[in-house]
Amino acid sequence: MALKPLPSLKFYHIIYVCVAVLVAVSVVASYSLTGELWQPILQGIGGFVLMIVISKINYQKINRFYQIFFVLALLLLLLTVIFGKGGGGRSLSLGFMSFQTFYLVTILYLFYLCTKSAYEMSNGITLDAKKSAVRLTVFAIFTGLIAMRNISTAMLLFGTGLLVLYVSGIKLKYLGIFMLAIMLAGGLYIGGSALKDKGKSEQVQSEETKTRGGTGYNRIKYWLTGESDVEGYGRQMTLARTAVARSAHFPQPGKGIIKDKMPEGENDFVFSLICEELSVGVGILLIVLYFIIFFNITFYISRKAKGNFVKLYSLAIALLMLGQVFIHIGTNINLIPATGQTLPFVSRGSTALFTTFFIFGTLINMGKQVLMNADADDTELNIESPIINPK
Repeated sequence: MALKPLPSLKFYHIIYVCVAVLVAVSVVASYSLTGELWQPILQGIGGFVLMIVISKINYQKINRFYQIFFVLALLLLLLTVIFGKGGGGRSLSLGFMSFQTFYLVTILYLFYLCTKSAYEMSNGITLDAKKSAVRLTVFAIFTGLIAMRNISTAMLLFGTGLLVLYVSGIKLKYLGIFMLAIMLAGGLYIGGSALKDKGKSEQVQSEETKTRGGTGYNRIKYWLTGESDVEGYGRQMTLARTAVARSAHFPQPGKGIIKDKMPEGENDFVFSLICEELSVGVGILLIVLYFIIFFNITFYISRKAKGNFVKLYSLAIALLMLGQVFIHIGTNINLIPATGQTLPFVSRGSTALFTTFFIFGTLINMGKQVLMNADADDTELNIESPIINPK
């Protein structure tokens, strides 16, 4: 009896393996750093199941809800800015649950923006000066409101969204004017907050600086000067550098000493603590896995896709993930100022984790459609009865 040939390895199988390894590292790191085991295991299994389920759903069916996603994103954003609680006012409370919204808002808005842009590109709708101004104004509102509570996520949305807007047909001169205006507004926002907080103690600053402008100024100052303090961001950055410097060639779980001194260690500075306890080799492995995922998304989905939406959305998510990784690791090794950005699939945090699993499920489904319909026409958008006329 002849043996059946093994099934060929597809790019999305590689993504599954990379994500599984990242989740495994997250579980080991959580147990090593905090002693918790079952919660990260259950979250990892639940997220993986969610990713597989979403990968079975044709993304074209999800496209139909793009305007609902826009409304939901705007509603969550406004509620968080007005009623946000927790560190920096980034979380919303729903009964006994509390969840951070800005990463979810970013994904929902990008999905809407990519769908709308792809629809216009596929139907020959051009963006004149008036339409460009409206599109950029809405984009500025989302970016600005997020920046009031989370500057690093706003920067990620800003960079990724600009690329989508450029590809969708907005002229460079409009984008240039917009960038100058945003940079000026950001400088005034951070500088004004710094002047307002001048002469106040660090404790008073942390209590009164709700818009994060003073926080951003302090983090940049600590990064530029190398100044440290007792409880602030300079201390966190010093501890992160120390953890990376203490990393060994082989794992030494449970033997790290920085984890007991580092606030938000399992979230904002998990890479440095992984290097200390699980070795610098594991840290390098994480970087390699992220680049493998990025290559598979950009080469096998974005580059080979015929449809505009798949090209835009897959490229946007790939750049968003790579930017998130760069910001997190850059902070941990003192390459850039502290930002508070998490590491995909590794940092703790249910909202960001399950949102990431969800978007990777949609990406895998897109990739499967690309493989099945490599020579098909651009018919990926099947939007029926839109809430708002895209034209």
